[in-house]
Amino acid sequence: MKKRRFVLLAAAVAVTAVFIFAGCSHTFTCGLCGKEVNEAGHQYTVLGREVEICDSCYNGLQDITNGNF
Repeated sequence: MKKRRFVLLAAAVAVTAVFIFAGCSHTFTCGLCGKEVNEAGHQYTVLGREVEICDSCYNGLQDITNGNF
């Protein structure tokens, strides 16, 4: 009985973890590099237009903004 309870508890924890991590990202096409990515994304204004960009492009823009070439 204890073994069955442990298995059910472990399964519930695993399913909860999947839902938590899956809810944080979605698939989109980056507005700068054009790659299709599955991540949270960042809203950024480029030439007066709001676009969604990937982590890589966002980090690159942050480096340029901060003077870290």
